[in-house]
Amino acid sequence: MIQFIYHYLPFGKEAFIKLHKAGVNMLKKLTDYVYYFPHSEETDRPVLGLICGEKYSFIVDAGNSPAHASSFLEEVEKMGVPPIKGVAITHWHWDHTFGIHAMNKYTISHYLTKKKLAYLKTLRWDDDSLDKRIQEGGESNFAGI
Repeated sequence: MIQFIYHYLPFGKEAFIKLHKAGVNMLKKLTDYVYYFPHSEETDRPVLGLICGEKYSFIVDAGNSPAHASSFLEEVEKMGVPPIKGVAITHWHWDHTFGIHAMNKYTISHYLTKKKLAYLKTLRWDDDSLDKRIQEGGESNFAGI
């Protein structure tokens, strides 16, 4: 599993270990029912949330990569909370959605978020295509979706 995580990181194994030891990959308790996975500026990882009910738990946002989602799920598993029922996506930006498949859970979002994500699936993600989209205006290309 660790090799899987290192494969997706935009930095080296040593930096990952340093961040992990610093507590970046640990769930923090807000209330008896709400936890969060802290933001990491070094890796462009947003806050991820976990809401625990009596019968089920629910995740808020899916993370910026399969590695981010996997790290989150590993921490949740250690807690022994009720089973995860699904994931709510707050908005379509890459850092909140690129971990959706690794979550492997029922996912809900606003219909406009779903529409933007469907459009993103049609795009090519190689370096040349990304460079071209950035030169053409980046996110503003998605405004009419």
